[in-house]
Amino acid sequence: MKISFIIPAYNAEKTIIRCLDSIYSIFFNNDDFEVIVIDDCSTDNTIDVVNLYLQNKKNLLLLCQPFNNKQGAARNRGVRIAKGEFICFVDSDDAIDKGILSSISLAEKKHLEMVAMHFESLDVSGNVINNFSINLSGDIVLSGIEFQNNFPYWCSGPCGYLYRKSFIQQVAYPFFEGVFYEDADFVIVHLYRAKRIAYSSDLAYLAYYNDISTTHVLTPQRNADYFLCGARIFSVYQSLLAENSEVIDKKVIDFEKSLLEGACYNISKSIKQLFKHQSTIDVDLFYSRIDSFLDINDIIKYRKVCGLYWKVYMTIAIKYRLLTKIFVSIYLSYKHLKKYLT
Repeated sequence: MKISFIIPAYNAEKTIIRCLDSIYSIFFNNDDFEVIVIDDCSTDNTIDVVNLYLQNKKNLLLLCQPFNNKQGAARNRGVRIAKGEFICFVDSDDAIDKGILSSISLAEKKHLEMVAMHFESLDVSGNVINNFSINLSGDIVLSGIEFQNNFPYWCSGPCGYLYRKSFIQQVAYPFFEGVFYEDADFVIVHLYRAKRIAYSSDLAYLAYYNDISTTHVLTPQRNADYFLCGARIFSVYQSLLAENSEVIDKKVIDFEKSLLEGACYNISKSIKQLFKHQSTIDVDLFYSRIDSFLDINDIIKYRKVCGLYWKVYMTIAIKYRLLTKIFVSIYLSYKHLKKYLT
């Protein structure tokens, strides 16, 4: 079997058919592909919609998670049972385009571990918002480090790439489970380990963007998970730093530097967003969630090996959290008073 499409789904009754249709309209031989939908305890009719769709589809499998554990757990489950030589992660509100065939062909021809796929982002009406492409010939094979250094802002999510399943198994770095923003470190680690990656210029993936979606609403949980994403990226940075302590390859050093910058960006943005919450209760929820996933003593140690930028934000966020909460409380009181007076 050529490829497995792994689709986490949560309350996707309005979009899952478009997603599935986009795949089945491209592939005519059911033996070439399989589709694995993992429902993450939807509260709408997603399961019924998929069950109706799969009645005539022997290569469509619907799995139901025992409890809501976010996209990371769903994707990990899909990878474990996938039979395809290649894996494509697809969000349930997105779609696949014909360029996926070119991506598979390129991966086979060049013996690639990953393929960076040409993709577009669209609004809910199907109008193109951004066209993400690279001026790079598919004949050029790079290492993942070289690719990241040359195209640092290409794609931080897993859906922008095609993966060889044996490569994912070899790397053995699963998605983090139970949180939002579970995928940035997954992509980073696989790019670092990839020895052969190339770009396919044929449009392969359509990402639909809904700016009123609940996924874009600031909540204490999401803000904490954004912080946790930064912490995981920094953990990867630490591991690579230790692994390459005697390496002076500029490409590796540049890759590590970009990781540190990314981790600092996530952490600093998360701390700034504390001042956008509605109450100090939200701030307490933020810290409570961080505590449930991280050992704070380990986090404080991070400051000892980083530059001033990281130290400042980590000190504010963790070591002096009471002071941070006081500042946030004062700011929120001022904001409410200003709103009342105007």
